[in-house]
Amino acid sequence: MSAAAQTSYNGTLARDIDVSYGVGGQNSVTGSMLNKSDRSVDVTVSFKGYASDGSVIQGDPSATIAHLSPGESARFRAAGFSEMATTAKLIEVRTVP
Repeated sequence: MSAAAQTSYNGTLARDIDVSYGVGGQNSVTGSMLNKSDRSVDVTVSFKGYASDGSVIQGDPSATIAHLSPGESARFRAAGFSEMATTAKLIEVRTVP
């Protein structure tokens, strides 16, 4: 049985960032984020990956977008899993205004 990851929100505007993602090719997570706040922020998102048997995969892929303006969206690719993940979970959204 594998542990379920829960998203941690760090920063006063972290919950105002909308993140969509999926498992990408080449041991990565791809997605987009949208700043729904009224201020520009630096945003970092971090992920945990799981193999088809439910075990956690080594690696800590994350992506950082600097100066994401209000209403602005950005695409990202976060690589770093040691093998192909079948699922990924968002474990942290961090903002720095």
